Amino acid sequence: MNIKPICDKIVVQVVKEERKSGLIIPEDKKGKKLERVKIIECGPEVINEVKNSSIAYIDHFAGTPVSVNNEPYLMIKEEDIHAIE
Repeated sequence: MNIKPICDKIVVQVVKEERKSGLIIPEDKKGKKLERVKIIECGPEVINEVKNSSIAYIDHFAGTPVSVNNEPYLMIKEEDIHAIE
C-alpha cells in the first residue's frame, strides 16, 4: 500500500457481502445501514482495538473515498467505527 494515514485516520476497504448465514447487522436507530469494511492501515494515533486486517462496521456514508493503484478505499476517523468483529 502506498498510502500511510496520519493522526487518528484509518484506511479501509468495503467488504462485499456474501453471507449465507451468520450475524445480521440491523439498521441503526436513524435508519442508516452499517457498512462492513476491512481495515487496511491505521494512523499512529489510533488507540482502540482497531488493528490492520480487522473487520469493522461503519456508517454507510462515512469516510472520504480515495483511490490507490486504481483500488477503491475509504479514509475514515477512528470515531466512525461502531463495532469490530
